[in-house]
Amino acid sequence: MIDRIDREQYVLDELLPEALEEIEGVIGHRIPTPLREVLSKVGWLQNVFRGNWPQSCDEFIRMQELAPDGYTAFIDDGASNYYVMSEEGHLRFWDHEADVAHDTDEDFQSFMDGLIRAPEPSEDLAWHVQMAFNANGSDDVIELLAEHLGLTPVGAWAQKDTSSAGVTTHVLPVVVDGIDAQVSRQSYAEWDDDIFYLNRVIPIDRINAYRNIFQKLEEAECVQFKLVNYGILPADLEEDT
Repeated sequence: MIDRIDREQYVLDELLPEALEEIEGVIGHRIPTPLREVLSKVGWLQNVFRGNWPQSCDEFIRMQELAPDGYTAFIDDGASNYYVMSEEGHLRFWDHEADVAHDTDEDFQSFMDGLIRAPEPSEDLAWHVQMAFNANGSDDVIELLAEHLGLTPVGAWAQKDTSSAGVTTHVLPVVVDGIDAQVSRQSYAEWDDDIFYLNRVIPIDRINAYRNIFQKLEEAECVQFKLVNYGILPADLEEDT
């Protein structure tokens, strides 16, 4: 199965041995060898596998907090039930409500083979994310986006709508990387802070650069930054979709 996954056909995000060892240090056990080999080749940001594949080290680690002892979780079914692998490398399906790890009809390789997508040209793909901030004023958010993304406002805040629940949305037209976009701000009387959103469609060759930007935004004390990761998708999807 690993041999079928070619960088010329898929977007891959290989994990170095040091990263895997760091994860194992946190979860307290070694990742079973077959799963470790897949993670080392495919990583998190990928378009190889269908299904709810973890999108980051943190998400993978959180999955292990809910997995039964002696197993490593690696994909869920959308209902908090996990496909897990035993220390010996056997595939199981863990029903979290019954707290039982069931045998499956497939071995790990056959199961993963069944999840492989048809390849798409990387030039037709991009990493789609939403950048979200909690702040009690827009200046800090806009200054950070201007500093790290080169964002330039090209107008003034304007009210867009107010929901039936009383959440008011304002939008600010901006330009990022020469592309028209908008920052959204949501306000509600009972919130301490407003919530700001900016959607980004990131070219494949800029993923690592943006990861560094996101790391800097996470370290900013003036805002609470959260990244919503939509994954590797067709590049021509609208940014506000």
